[in-house]
Amino acid sequence: GVTFGTEISNRGDKLNVPLWLAKVLHEKNMVRVETPPCFGVRIAFHTNPRLQDDVRKQLSDGGVDVNLQALCPYFYTVGMEVARLRQDDDLMTLLRETMAGPRFEKIFDWSRNAQDTDASDLLDLLSEEEREIYDAGFQAERVTSSQLQTSALFAKQGKA
Repeated sequence: GVTFGTEISNRGDKLNVPLWLAKVLHEKNMVRVETPPCFGVRIAFHTNPRLQDDVRKQLSDGGVDVNLQALCPYFYTVGMEVARLRQDDDLMTLLRETMAGPRFEKIFDWSRNAQDTDASDLLDLLSEEEREIYDAGFQAERVTSSQLQTSALFAKQGKA
């Protein structure tokens, strides 16, 4: 499950708990939910932890090469829940704009044009939600291509 830090309000201790538990405890005012590092402004690259980058800025700029799978497999789902719990309007806006912006357009474009190519490098970067979008576009393209081929075949037979 997804875990992230919560701070117990009366002692200041930090615990990593599953999202569902953090949500319940937060609603009962028993904990204060912290923003997980993957949704923070600065995050270390997984290849070199000393190098930091502004993930929010990269995503707002289109961020096609940001590895959301490594940051959080369910980046959008968890991010929206964290944004609601923390009342973080900036994070909520970023997630909405990213899901509907250049990154989304690029993923959908790749899905429709990757019928005969190995897209594993791309898929490694995508969150689970983005993979669903990619798969839907890929399947839609396959169905459309198949229907067009069938139509062309019938058109040729009709002319013969």
